Amino acid sequence: MKLRDIEFRPVFNAAGVRGFYGEGNRFQTKKEPKWSLSTFKTKSITYHPHRGEPFAFIEIPNRQSLVNAIKLDNPGLRAVLAENKLQRIVEPWVLSLATVSEDPDEREWECIRARDLLWQMRHDFLGKFAIEFNPFCPNLPPSRAYDFSKEVQKQIGHLKACGAPVILKVSIETAVPLLVDILTSSDKPDGLTISNSVRWGAAFVDIPWHQYGGGYDENHEWSLRISPLRHRDGDNVGDGALSGAREILEDAINKIVELRNDFGIDIPIIGGGGIKTEADVRMFMDAGANAVEFWTIAHYEPKKVSKLIREAYRYREVLRKRALKQAN
Repeated sequence: MKLRDIEFRPVFNAAGVRGFYGEGNRFQTKKEPKWSLSTFKTKSITYHPHRGEPFAFIEIPNRQSLVNAIKLDNPGLRAVLAENKLQRIVEPWVLSLATVSEDPDEREWECIRARDLLWQMRHDFLGKFAIEFNPFCPNLPPSRAYDFSKEVQKQIGHLKACGAPVILKVSIETAVPLLVDILTSSDKPDGLTISNSVRWGAAFVDIPWHQYGGGYDENHEWSLRISPLRHRDGDNVGDGALSGAREILEDAINKIVELRNDFGIDIPIIGGGGIKTEADVRMFMDAGANAVEFWTIAHYEPKKVSKLIREAYRYREVLRKRALKQAN
């Protein structure tokens, strides 16, 4: 997958699964997956240090899904770069960047400050990288996902000025008309990632929440529609967001098809969310994804990761040969 002059591999790890520097994540209880032949992507970082809920994470094993309310817990971009580890990466990689302020002007300043810092340090990086910009994090207020197209365009413009390609990251909650507005603007991103956790109980997605839930409501009565994270161990961390659900995969694929076929969007797309099998990889690529990414399967079945990576390479070649044959 090519962004400007940078050639990325057709598989990415989703933000968070490998930590800030490739060290892995604290919730990986099984052997770390083999990520060779994939593109490294950092855990999401904010410009300022952001205090979240670092241990708000729970498994739903019978659905091979996860719920988390980690809320972008991180030490801030300057502190991450001060470790001088990302600067040593030689292969192309991705910096996952998020904004968190409730004030729109401050969100813009977060992007401007991140841009300026990366520009000042541009000669320190051995390898080329892209920025994956995440303004739609499910731990942020839900209204952000639907009413600020012009704001996102402006933020993308600021980030592109640091010289790196910018990938916009969205979840299946993001309305297609909003996406099209951003992707056809003068400040459109260089690429798009359709893969993210979904806010628990989101009304605009077709997820049977009762099949994933279970918890006590405000009346201390058990309800299947309550997130299993709510009041866990007495900590009120909120309902969090769901990842790994089959419904997320299906919706993400439908969005890619709609963007490609109905609106003619031709920028590179990374597809993910609930990928568990080689057939899932093929479905994303058939839909029009140029690359795929994984998270939940790496947690539950880390041995599968290398197999899924190989399938992405194999099927990319199948599609290339198919396209050549059709052209002739």
